[in-house]
Amino acid sequence: MKKVLLFALLAGLSCITLHAQNVKTFELTDLPKTWAAGTPVTEWQHDDLYVFEFWATWCDPCVKAIPHMEEMWQAVKGKGIHIVGVNVNRGEFGNQDILNFIAKQPVKPTYPMLHDATNALSDRHQIAGIPNAIVVQNGKVLWKGHPSSLTAEKLMKMRAEGINDCKTCESAKKKSVTPPPAVESLPVEKDSVIGMELSAADFPAASAWAQGAPVTQWEEGKLYLLEFWASWCGPCRAAIPHLEDLHLELKDKGVTIIGVNIDRGYDVDKILAFMERQPVPPTYSLVYGTEAEITRKINPRAIPYGVLVRDGVVVWAGHPAGLIPEKILMYRK
Repeated sequence: MKKVLLFALLAGLSCITLHAQNVKTFELTDLPKTWAAGTPVTEWQHDDLYVFEFWATWCDPCVKAIPHMEEMWQAVKGKGIHIVGVNVNRGEFGNQDILNFIAKQPVKPTYPMLHDATNALSDRHQIAGIPNAIVVQNGKVLWKGHPSSLTAEKLMKMRAEGINDCKTCESAKKKSVTPPPAVESLPVEKDSVIGMELSAADFPAASAWAQGAPVTQWEEGKLYLLEFWASWCGPCRAAIPHLEDLHLELKDKGVTIIGVNIDRGYDVDKILAFMERQPVPPTYSLVYGTEAEITRKINPRAIPYGVLVRDGVVVWAGHPAGLIPEKILMYRK
């Protein structure tokens, strides 16, 4: 059952699809013929760079990224670099809704916009969280990661040298960091929160815990997996069965899983009511943490987002879909 749940999570869920291999090419036929703004790309300009940034109106980090994307666009347009916003809103949403939304922004984006209505494009390119960006040159995917990692200077260097030579441009890729004691080699995501010290006091008060015993101190040698999620986040909902599977496997092996909800206007009762409606209601700990100090410190840029804590120090951070019991247990002392 565990393998089935993990396979289902990794193999075919909208906005969280993670295939066996990374997609190395970008097909123009995947793009819609009608765009919300700008001229559709119908052929690759030789050696030009194309940045496709995936976003949604309901995603607060995406909205906050708009000024950065627009600033880059103003710096690189006309220099062989193209930026395209790829909206992934589903349901009753279309090109005009995109235009209406961006017209209300303090910094109005002027780069082209298209609507990935069925999420076929984001699924094909394994977009596990948003905002997320893909950089393409001559139909080949050079880079994928959080758009905040990109700058006009990096893009210009990437265009001139290509990803193989542009060593300084390789942010947001999986790299190895110093492994914990007794582990020879352990691949983890390079993330700015790794090594951050957290206090159990950073959790909210006991009244904010919807399920499970409140954490008031870190138990020595024990692992705590904190997963930041929201009810409106489809990939977060899709991750629940996988996290529950991890919980059942690891709860008696020194691992505590805590779902940290960051919905605005939510409370304990709403969290419990929401979880009761899920196909696999979780039994791991749940806490309302929108205004909590721990959420402020971690500052998840996209969700779902997990951090693994040992003795008050973050030892791993990334998308929880990539975690399996064996990988988690490697971090025990």
